[in-house]
Amino acid sequence: MDIPRRPRQWLTAYWPAKLAGLALFLFILWFAAAYPRGFVEAKFDVARGHYYVKTAGYPARWRHLAQEKLRDRYGIELRAEAGCETTPWLEWYMDGYNRVSERAIRDKFGNVVDQCFEEARVEYYASHPQ
Repeated sequence: MDIPRRPRQWLTAYWPAKLAGLALFLFILWFAAAYPRGFVEAKFDVARGHYYVKTAGYPARWRHLAQEKLRDRYGIELRAEAGCETTPWLEWYMDGYNRVSERAIRDKFGNVVDQCFEEARVEYYASHPQ
């Protein structure tokens, strides 16, 4: 004797609430996974031969000089992710990204980011006496 089975309604019942719960879960996961997102994105960029350093905050007066030096000499781009105000999630993302990219830059070129910023600072103050 066959027992009649009810169709599986758990998948289709209350679908708006389930969809809202999934959206909320993904929203929270997006922020909680900020560091790993930056880490993975940097791995992809480095694998493709693209070197970026993510920055935030008020830029130094000689940042544009350092950016030109890094781009022209080594093909490294400085990318401003935010202005003066950042969120903890953005800082975590940039920490994850820069951990990988700065290590790859040091391995390939040496400590060129600090060197270019120091050269740019010296040039700036030489051409703009106080």
